[in-house]
Amino acid sequence: MSLYGWQNLTNLPASNGLVFFIADFLALHIDGDYRHGLDGTTSKPECIYDFGGYKPGVDIGMRSALICPDCIRRIELKKLSKQQAGFLEDLKSILNDLGSASKWNTDIIDYWRNKKASGSKAPDEGTNIIRDQVFISYSHQDAGWLRKLKTHLKPQLRDEQIVVWDDTKLTTGQD
Repeated sequence: MSLYGWQNLTNLPASNGLVFFIADFLALHIDGDYRHGLDGTTSKPECIYDFGGYKPGVDIGMRSALICPDCIRRIELKKLSKQQAGFLEDLKSILNDLGSASKWNTDIIDYWRNKKASGSKAPDEGTNIIRDQVFISYSHQDAGWLRKLKTHLKPQLRDEQIVVWDDTKLTTGQD
């Protein structure tokens, strides 16, 4: 495994990449017989079972951090050993945290540190997660509404209660 040239694939921290590789390692111990993109199948970079031949898909994989429905069905049909079933539970937890951290450009280590400090549990354990970042998706025909919305959000922005992102923050050449 190498993280050489990592900055050419993603702006996410290398620690997220390391956790992604660990998740991939767990996935292969659950079902190492399958990879999307091999033997003529369609590549699915959002799924941990993607072959990984398309290197820019690493960024998509970390931000999505999921097992696609086809792979979930395939795994459900397998007779998993007790160890594999434990790996699957670990994999779900790691992918949930990695996806949450990566979607917000957060280092997974910081995400886990904050999660531990706040004593929060996984979303499926009935805990409310504090969301302080806002992504605004809009039609450019509605740019006027975007300006109005940002005006209403100014007090929270000023008090640093939230962070807002929309495509007006993109610079030339960025994805």
